Amino acid sequence: RLLLDVSHFEGSQMSPSVAMPGLVVEDSDALPEDAFEITIEVNQNSPGGAVFFADIEGSYVRKTMPLAEMNRQLEGLRYVFQDEEWFGVAGVKLSISDMGNRGWSLDN
Repeated sequence: RLLLDVSHFEGSQMSPSVAMPGLVVEDSDALPEDAFEITIEVNQNSPGGAVFFADIEGSYVRKTMPLAEMNRQLEGLRYVFQDEEWFGVAGVKLSISDMGNRGWSLDN
């Protein structure tokens, strides 16, 4: 489950990027160290930028990491303007996978 505490993000050309705070991934049957995969894509119909996540910048970013680390890295997620002259609306898509994790149980 991806939780958002904002519906949109705003930025201006006065800054080379805009922060995207408020994104949190929760999975009630996952442990903080369970591996998750995140894919972040900039909409191909909204040219003019990239995302910066976990020390990677690009229009397509895919990483596997523990859930706790993913949430720490999401705190620093940014949309980076590629052109100072660009103006418009950009779409960013996030896909999260628990990689088949079906939770944990105690053995008898």
